[in-house]
Amino acid sequence: MWLPHLGLSEAERLMLLERKWLNDLVINAGQKILKEASGVGGLQDTLLMQCSGFVAESAEFVQVVNLTNSHWIVLSNIGMTGPNVRIFDSKVPKRLSYPLDTVKAAACLLQTKDDQIFLHVMNVTQQKSGSSCGVFALAFAASLCSGQDPTKLHYDEDIIWQGLFENLSNRQMTPFGIKSTTRTVKKKRLRVVTERIYCTCRRPDDGGKMAQCVVCEDWFHETCIGRIPKREYHCHYCQRRLSKHKVKASKKNG
Repeated sequence: MWLPHLGLSEAERLMLLERKWLNDLVINAGQKILKEASGVGGLQDTLLMQCSGFVAESAEFVQVVNLTNSHWIVLSNIGMTGPNVRIFDSKVPKRLSYPLDTVKAAACLLQTKDDQIFLHVMNVTQQKSGSSCGVFALAFAASLCSGQDPTKLHYDEDIIWQGLFENLSNRQMTPFGIKSTTRTVKKKRLRVVTERIYCTCRRPDDGGKMAQCVVCEDWFHETCIGRIPKREYHCHYCQRRLSKHKVKASKKNG
């Protein structure tokens, strides 16, 4: 083992030295160190999104997320209020659109009662190599946990890999890969993506079957409520409220 205390083997050491796409083991090792050192919320095991989803955070968070098993980004609500999350992405898509994984992850972390969440795509240094998204994501996360604004920093791909390698070797995650702290951009935010969220789980439409409550008109996932009834659907909250109303009415009439 290369770093047994972090669960990293010789394969992960070579992965960093050869600048290959980073796996969950490396990303989670970096997040673990950041969590221990900073106490910032989030920084959860990235594999949780493949299971039940991230655990809701009650305070500010930083979270590295794997999109479609091929690209790493960072989500954070540091400096934000309400149902707002910032996206730090070293390879922003040309159409500025993000897959459902992004919305699901943000919704899980926020667990807001609002009907919408707002994803702010931030203007950060863009990667040149196709395999560098993971190292950039950890660099953004390290900066955020240290109180720095990644939009104001210029990250250098020539030094960022060595910076992560040294950090992990020394079991630390100080800001790394930064060539300049005076990066200037016309717009710190490239776009705000608005997404609707539904159901008791407060997550987006995942393409599966959904039922609309005839009273509150909110939509609910079949996977959350069980089989969708053939008749009119009343959500649990409205059903309980109607039951209380009937009880009060019967007592009044009695």
